[in-house]
Amino acid sequence: MAENPHPFESAWLKWSWATAHAHTLKTDVEIWRNHPDRQRDVVLMKRHDTKRHRIDVIVAKVEPFPIEWGLVLGEIAHNYRSCLDHVAWTLVERGRTPLATLTDRQQGNVYFPIHADRLEFNAALPRKVPGLRRTDIAIVRSYQPYKHGKLKSPYHAIAILARISRHDKHRTIQPVLAIPAAVNSRWRRLACSRGCATGSATANAAEPCTRTTSVGRVRFATSTSKHRPWVHSR
Repeated sequence: MAENPHPFESAWLKWSWATAHAHTLKTDVEIWRNHPDRQRDVVLMKRHDTKRHRIDVIVAKVEPFPIEWGLVLGEIAHNYRSCLDHVAWTLVERGRTPLATLTDRQQGNVYFPIHADRLEFNAALPRKVPGLRRTDIAIVRSYQPYKHGKLKSPYHAIAILARISRHDKHRTIQPVLAIPAAVNSRWRRLACSRGCATGSATANAAEPCTRTTSVGRVRFATSTSKHRPWVHSR
């Protein structure tokens, strides 16, 4: 095999391979979504909550996506994760600790660190990226999930990538789940003895669709036992 002309060449090759798989998955999803015989994959239902003066729109049924999508997703995650590990290896190569001084076990522990806690990240540096330059440490640190706070760190792209890759390799095929891009609701005001006050609609469009997942909600200032607001969601 010819020597790589660029120190990060192997990382870029892993990235391009992952991107190719991602385009393949996107194309398959588009073909599936636009198929004329496709059945409705998500069925919604309405649940009237009189105590909280609201109507919840929840998922009643979700049809599973093709299992092959999970296999492709695993390939995508594996290659993107490998891309980061190849970056880490190159950074160690040009660092202050020569690779020849590391044991086989120490070399096997070289990974791109991904942590949701600053102290854990600092503690992992000597083991995962020994001898890294200060400038390279600063770059790696800037991409850490913990930089975005405790609430947002689990949803950081690299944190999600690490979980998908780890679970796909060591647990089971990771399923592809539906996440609604938007929830459109329309409702009408009903005339009744007490009056149905104007309500407000909210949508939860960031959670995967599983059975009983709440995807939308309409709140009302008052409620009545004789009349229920009417809501249509899609």
